[in-house]
Amino acid sequence: MPLTYAIGLYYSTSSSTPASSNPFPSVIEFDDLDQPESLKAAREALSGLVGVYAIICNITGAIYIGSSINIGNRLVDHLVDNSTNEHLQNAIAKYGLSNFTFAVVELCVPEVFLLREQHYLDILFTLPANLRYNFNSTASSMLGYKHTPESLAKMSNYKYGANNPMYGRTGIPSQSSYVW
Repeated sequence: MPLTYAIGLYYSTSSSTPASSNPFPSVIEFDDLDQPESLKAAREALSGLVGVYAIICNITGAIYIGSSINIGNRLVDHLVDNSTNEHLQNAIAKYGLSNFTFAVVELCVPEVFLLREQHYLDILFTLPANLRYNFNSTASSMLGYKHTPESLAKMSNYKYGANNPMYGRTGIPSQSSYVW
């Protein structure tokens, strides 16, 4: 699995993504994320790291920018659980995970990760719409938000029984090969 360290400049391990199509620096990059061992290594390497990341389609050059207080967990949300940005999920389904690179753009302290994400979103939204997967041009987070007991009850009732996406299922075979 290629692992690249570069600070302050864009460096790609993928020959299919020209450097000129990506205006973001890269601290660490992970390719071959369709391979369970590569995905596991990426998750472990990024576990507990705080910062801004990019998910880049090596075919189209389109980019998703995000931030997290645990980039390793967020990688799993995006690439294994498929529980994030619908536009990005559709692109992964269309082009295949093997055609995407997960790059850490900047590591930072938790107090400024949203400010740093906003900086990169400002750059991203200068690009044509077909080169970005983000819907929202504003960085935001649910970190620290506490749902009211009423809203928790509504969410619970909404996903009860036949409304639960896992209702009648015993598991998803494609995820059973990922052993954490």
